[in-house]
Amino acid sequence: MLLDQVTAPQMQTAQVLTGVTMAAFLAASLFGKRAATIRVAVAGLYIAAALGFLLYFTI
Repeated sequence: MLLDQVTAPQMQTAQVLTGVTMAAFLAASLFGKRAATIRVAVAGLYIAAALGFLLYFTI
C-alpha cells in the first residue's frame, strides 16, 4: 500500500494537518516566553500525527 497512489481525501488530510501546524507555529509567538515550549509540543504532535497517518494507510 505504501507505493499506491494517494487518494484525494488522504491528500486533503495531509494538507490540513500541515496547515494547522504552520498556523500553530506562527501563533505560538503570541505567547512570549512559552513560545518555544508550544513549538516543541506542536512539533511533537505533528510528528506523532504524521507517523500515525502513515501507519494507518500502510497497514
